[in-house]
Amino acid sequence: MGNNAYPNQITNPNAAAPIWGNPNLVVSVTPVVAASANASGNALSTIMTFPVFKTTLRASGLLTNFWVMSKTGLTGAMTIYVFGTKPATLPVKNTAWLLNVADMPLLVTPPFVLTPAVIGVGAVESVGSNQNIGSIVNSDSPLTANVYIVAVTAGVTPASTSEYTFFASVLSD
Repeated sequence: MGNNAYPNQITNPNAAAPIWGNPNLVVSVTPVVAASANASGNALSTIMTFPVFKTTLRASGLLTNFWVMSKTGLTGAMTIYVFGTKPATLPVKNTAWLLNVADMPLLVTPPFVLTPAVIGVGAVESVGSNQNIGSIVNSDSPLTANVYIVAVTAGVTPASTSEYTFFASVLSD
């Protein structure tokens, strides 16, 4: 029959048998944020680690969607930075953070802005998303299954330390 007969078959080089299912992996992270006023330009949390690749043997893929959900409907914009390895300048929760020139080559895609909006009548949550972002790759040494995210706010006041959940959807190479 061959592998072409089953388009959703993913071969795991570490497994005796193939893995069946969707090659698209969705990972969520709920960072600890400051439940207080976050000034514009402040990092929302420490660096977020997203284990989005299914193997470290081929740690690359297509970031098809990235979105954020606010539990209480916050609509403040945030800039998202996606790195293939941890930047030298790590963010500190609710503290000013700027992209260091030396860290620019570590970005796997240009930074983008998410502005959550309340979706639907009677909804409480707000959601902001960006789709078809582009190819991403891990550049840790040795390779890991991770990409790293820094979210910088335009000014928000989270109601709780678990206000936001971030999601990344990656189609593995």
